Amino acid sequence: MTQISHIPKGGMCAQCQHCLTDCSWRDFESMPPLAAKHDRGEELTIVKCTGFERREDDEHRD
Repeated sequence: MTQISHIPKGGMCAQCQHCLTDCSWRDFESMPPLAAKHDRGEELTIVKCTGFERREDDEHRD
């Protein structure tokens, strides 16, 4: 089993048109980092997903 070290920012996923798609194939390690979290000696990096596309029905548009 591969150790997960990089994950997309969850709020972006919730607003993305691909939110129901399995994006595990994306190369999160190559995406821009937003934050790092340390827990029990392990580091997890939260990244800005480069595949993000805002849903058209998102009522909270900027």
